[in-house]
Amino acid sequence: MKKILAKREATLLIAILIVAAITTVINPQFLTPFNLINIISTNAANAIMAVGMTAVLIVGGIDISVSAQLVTVGVLAGKLMQMQVLNVFTMFLAFFIIGGLLGGVNGTLVSKTNLPPIIVSLAMNWRQRFWPEEAAKSTARLLVCSSSPYWGTGLTSTRYLP
Repeated sequence: MKKILAKREATLLIAILIVAAITTVINPQFLTPFNLINIISTNAANAIMAVGMTAVLIVGGIDISVSAQLVTVGVLAGKLMQMQVLNVFTMFLAFFIIGGLLGGVNGTLVSKTNLPPIIVSLAMNWRQRFWPEEAAKSTARLLVCSSSPYWGTGLTSTRYLP
């Protein structure tokens, strides 16, 4: 038992349990099933990214393009949902595959070119930061123009939403 309690993870777990107990005493609705499901669902993307990052860190690499990949897949999902191209299940599966392919590009570049993982992930991070921004701007331009009463008359302005 002393070996287990001597580890940092055990100390962290005890601290989390103490904070959860105090929070439950202050607000009894904290440990309700509805709230726990809400906490899990709002952190699902972080959990999925953590699993992938854990695998990368275990093999001694680092990938800082994960957030850019999440944004890229998220914007693509939003645009396809807006266009109502796929059903929910197919879209969910497609975006796991797209995210895996984006990560696979990083892994392939690192393994085949012997470039340092930080350089590859910096390059992918830089590239993926611009595509969602341009996609979001075009969506914003479409929303602003198409809601104008002058749409199609040439009298609309192409400004971006803030």
